[in-house]
Amino acid sequence: MVALSILGLSLSSCTTENSATTSGYVLSPGRPTVGSSPYAVQAEPAIFETSFFPATRVEQNGVVFELQRQLLGNLPIGSGRIIAASPVGLSPATAAFTTAFPRGRFPVELAVAHFNGDERVAFARILFSAQPVVTWQLALLPGQKTLPVYGEEFYGYPVDGGCAFFPGRGQSGSVAPITG
Repeated sequence: MVALSILGLSLSSCTTENSATTSGYVLSPGRPTVGSSPYAVQAEPAIFETSFFPATRVEQNGVVFELQRQLLGNLPIGSGRIIAASPVGLSPATAAFTTAFPRGRFPVELAVAHFNGDERVAFARILFSAQPVVTWQLALLPGQKTLPVYGEEFYGYPVDGGCAFFPGRGQSGSVAPITG
C-alpha cells in the first residue's frame, strides 16, 4: 500500500496578506487564481499551496506523485458557515467549523495526485482570496482545542465511502451543493 501521509484533505484555514475579503467577493473560475502560477510560498507546510501549482511533483517513500489542479466549480456560502464531511456521515446535526468564512460564491479546487497508474484527490480547497497564504491553522469544530499544524494529533473524519465534500449552510440552514 502506498503511504500517503504527506497527502490528504486539508481541513485548515488560512490568513492572507489581505484577509479583509469583502462580502460577496468572488474569484472568477477560468481566470488566473493564486494556484495558477508558482510564487514564493511563505506558509508552512508549503505542500498545501504548491500542490495547486502546475507540474508539482512530490516524492515520498520512493513513489513520485504528480499533482494536477482541477477546478470543480463555485461553492455558495450564504451564512459564512462551512462543513467538511463524508456524505455517508452527514446529518442535520453535523457541526460547522467555528471559523466565520466570507460570504459569496468561491471556487473549489482539487489537487489530484497521479502515481503508479492511479489517481486520487490529495487536497481540496475553497479559494477565498487570490493573495498568497501567510499562515495555516487547523479548522476547528465546537469544543476542539487548537493544535499545531505539524503536531502528532490532528482532527479529521472517516471517509469510508471514498468521497468527501464541503456542504455549506445556506441562509435557511439547508445544505448548499457545489455548482459550476
